[in-house]
Amino acid sequence: MKFKFYQSIQNSFSLKLSLYSGLAYFFILTIYRILFFIYNHNTDEKTNTTEIIKAFLFGIRFDLSTISIIVIFILAISFAGNFKYFFKYQKQLTFIPLIILEWMVLHLGADILYFKNSNKHLGYEAIVFLGKDFTVIFRSALNADLFFILGIFITLIGAGLIFFKGLNTLRTTITSNTNYIQSISHNVLFICILVVLIRGGFQKSPISPGNAAFSKNFFLNNLALNGVFTVLSDLKWKNSPNIQKIKIEEAILIARNEISYPESQFISSRYPILRKTKAKPNTTPPNIVLVILESWTGKFINSKLPDFQSKEITPIFNKLIQKGVYFQNFFSTGGRTSNGLFAILTSIPDRPGFSTIHSQNALANVGGLGNVLKYAGYDSIFIYGGELDFENIKPLVKHWGYDTLY
Repeated sequence: MKFKFYQSIQNSFSLKLSLYSGLAYFFILTIYRILFFIYNHNTDEKTNTTEIIKAFLFGIRFDLSTISIIVIFILAISFAGNFKYFFKYQKQLTFIPLIILEWMVLHLGADILYFKNSNKHLGYEAIVFLGKDFTVIFRSALNADLFFILGIFITLIGAGLIFFKGLNTLRTTITSNTNYIQSISHNVLFICILVVLIRGGFQKSPISPGNAAFSKNFFLNNLALNGVFTVLSDLKWKNSPNIQKIKIEEAILIARNEISYPESQFISSRYPILRKTKAKPNTTPPNIVLVILESWTGKFINSKLPDFQSKEITPIFNKLIQKGVYFQNFFSTGGRTSNGLFAILTSIPDRPGFSTIHSQNALANVGGLGNVLKYAGYDSIFIYGGELDFENIKPLVKHWGYDTLY
């Protein structure tokens, strides 16, 4: 039975092509991560060997997700090549994985250079840079890192020749498959495995760049990622319509007017909302408890049940309003938990319709409320009433300075 299963895979053009391509892409991504570490690692920065190894191991999860996205595309377009009626289709099809491999080498090489200069992986910029600025950027890269660019092109040629030779060998070892049901069942099984790998496992939320925040070291968190994964993640984002945009100068004036208060002073034109507050002397730091309520919509506050006009929907909260400061007109940063958490815990407004938590920007050098309070001498605890894996909360909350999680 096992032999028959193996033999059927051997005769499946789509499965063999997908597996061969996947192994080649995994090899390329592994070499990329080693070069990324060598080229971008700051020797003055303290990193222990255990954390470096951990970053490489974390990276396998992101690499498998990246590879599976590409392989599921190859599997879909190569499926017809399994059958005798489309047998000649195989020769033309083998060029597609080769083109993808060559693109990956170029893209990952560019990602290494880009991180060196911008301290982040390529995202949507990879598409933007293909425009009129490409020649300027390429000339600049040649002047700055000529030998590295030459190394990329040598790798491009060498990897392409080896991969193409393997494809030719693979094509000659396959015969047409006449068992349609068997071929379809094996491909469906393989697709199910790929879907799990694309998600990064069986957890509730699919894997995102935020899952790379396993360490307090910014570089090691980014070492776990790869430039192809971050681009694919950014492609999920939608562009904001122009009607939602205003000029930056106007935005600065509006923001400053809304957040200014007598004891504050704006101190930077580069960081226009950065303020300095005059501290009150000889005061004991208070205990700070921040309670975040899920799905707590404002329309229920001070409202009554339709069928029972005398019964309030939020009676306890209505009493608390009388004892504290209540903001009746409150602007939401979005409609999802990920939008609200990012805004509350980092003091940076998320964009409605987007989710910074699920992009590589989640790893940016953001202070986070936990880090700010820790600097002021506080101990921080984050208690969540659900599963910490929801919306990839766990790694990011740690990244924002919360040491103890429940």
